[in-house]
Amino acid sequence: MDNLRRFKWTTPAVTAAVSIMLGVAGFQAAAAQQKECTTVLLCPDTGSTGVIGGKGGAGGKGGTGGKGGTGGTGGTTAVGGIAITAGLQLDKRSVAIGQTLTGSVTYTNTSRTAVTLKAITIAARGPGATNSQGPYTDLYPSRADVTLQPNGSVKVTASRTFVGSDRLGTWRAYSTYQDANGGWHDAVSNVRFDVVAGGTGGGTTTGGTTGGGGGGTGGTIAPTSGKMTVGTQEWFTTGGANNWAGTNLYVPNVNWATAYSSGVNIWNPQFLTDLSGFSTFRHMDTNAVNWSKITSWSQRKLPTDPRNADIYIDGSSPPDTTGMAVEWQIDLCNRANIDCWFTHPYLADDNYIRQQAALIKSKIKPGLKVYIELSNEVWNGAFSAFNQSIQAGQAGGLPGSSQWYQGIAHEMYRALQMYQIYQDVFGASEMGNRVIRVFAESGNLDLTTQALNSVLKSSRWNPSNQKIDMMALAPYIGNGIDGASENLDRWKRDVDSKVNGEPIQTAVEQNKSAGIPLLGCYEGGMHHLTNAHRFAENPIAYDAYMYMLDRFATKMNAPCNLYTLHGTWATGGAWGMYNKVGQPLNQAHKARAAHDWIRRTRPKAEPNQQGER
Repeated sequence: MDNLRRFKWTTPAVTAAVSIMLGVAGFQAAAAQQKECTTVLLCPDTGSTGVIGGKGGAGGKGGTGGKGGTGGTGGTTAVGGIAITAGLQLDKRSVAIGQTLTGSVTYTNTSRTAVTLKAITIAARGPGATNSQGPYTDLYPSRADVTLQPNGSVKVTASRTFVGSDRLGTWRAYSTYQDANGGWHDAVSNVRFDVVAGGTGGGTTTGGTTGGGGGGTGGTIAPTSGKMTVGTQEWFTTGGANNWAGTNLYVPNVNWATAYSSGVNIWNPQFLTDLSGFSTFRHMDTNAVNWSKITSWSQRKLPTDPRNADIYIDGSSPPDTTGMAVEWQIDLCNRANIDCWFTHPYLADDNYIRQQAALIKSKIKPGLKVYIELSNEVWNGAFSAFNQSIQAGQAGGLPGSSQWYQGIAHEMYRALQMYQIYQDVFGASEMGNRVIRVFAESGNLDLTTQALNSVLKSSRWNPSNQKIDMMALAPYIGNGIDGASENLDRWKRDVDSKVNGEPIQTAVEQNKSAGIPLLGCYEGGMHHLTNAHRFAENPIAYDAYMYMLDRFATKMNAPCNLYTLHGTWATGGAWGMYNKVGQPLNQAHKARAAHDWIRRTRPKAEPNQQGER
């Protein structure tokens, strides 16, 4: 239905290898109170009895490492029935940029009943980072949805490749698991290792043995990349018997004439459950903005209009076609307690923008952020804003080396005017704090680079000196690939090429030059257009999405809105993380990955065990 949406492109990586083995074996309970491990002495394997092993000597940095001490055997106390029966082991204690670190840990259920864990993760934290606040630089992948029978064990092996943006210095790794109630249980012990800028890292070690040599040369500490969150959006809105899009957002039999004024909650509880945890909801398809010809506020859809039940637009839609009433867009974000991202019709006049800004200010829940974006993919020739921007750019004499550059120059010019109107309504102090000014780019990023230089930095075209707070990308993976033949290695290469090149690294440099503080995604995810459903149905989609989010997070520090939360899977497109509202997570591999990544990276309020928070 929406297969015209994307033509995109897309990077070294958290190279992740997983070797997860479930088994049942005899055991002795593991030590729960271990002393901190060091670069040389990693957490020892546990034995039947014994005391904690001695502390190893620290390895040298930038030269030959010191000799490690010898670890002892572990104690016998289990915590909550789940015990570490083979302590965390790393294959290196010194890792050079570009090298991969691999770790493994084994947990055992020491109780008499089965125990289900939501996740087991081998976490890594750089200099200055904390367990709960990050930055989160974990090994990949996590093990999700583990059920351990009495005496059952699970071994998790995960890896991470260190890249240029990683901080140099002494890091630490630890294992952690999430219980069925969502609580995280961090191992008390930390395993320390060094990240160095160059040369050969080394010192392969196992728990309780003597460490090998250090290695590598020193270097400059790189800045951290910030904290990315994961948002989402919906496809077209349908319901009832004609739910072709799989996006049944509403409860049955909504009385649109009275629902808004009476304060009725119209949202399908299962839809809200599927949405829980995401940071941001972007109203794009729900705002029917792609082929919009709306210019004035009087043309907008009211909350009493029964046509709110079905939102759809394409190139043949009537010119008065509008999206979901802005009141309902706000109501969804308020009910879900989620930051709200609004798109605006490209032809909307100043009064339209001012009225919408005033409505949002009066109705949005205090504490929720407001992201504002002009239209959607103005660069994309499939949508009406493409020609609308070119015509306006040429008529207005906007700078640009061709009509396409003039079109994007006009997009930026008009976006800056929109930002100023929002500032008039919300006040200057809210801009960049609560109201986030978004400019979206994709395709040929040089279009935006020229506009930044010729429009944003120009006193003629930006007389109010408005700022852009966030550059938003659409890093899609798999364009031109048959979904039936997609594999994890190829997917990772695709991700890595985008992270290290265009669009993501290009945008990092672009932001630095233009003084734009935030980088995120207006959209992103899989982009297969042949046998797309085959990849969505394949369990490797879970590892693919976990890897993708891990890698994007190394360069981004703002919401990445995956496209989409729901949407039926077909050969020509399977955009939805869920095939339909309420699809079980064990079938919705992309959605399960997104929820697991969000849970893993969300700050943890309180420790469940002794340890750093």
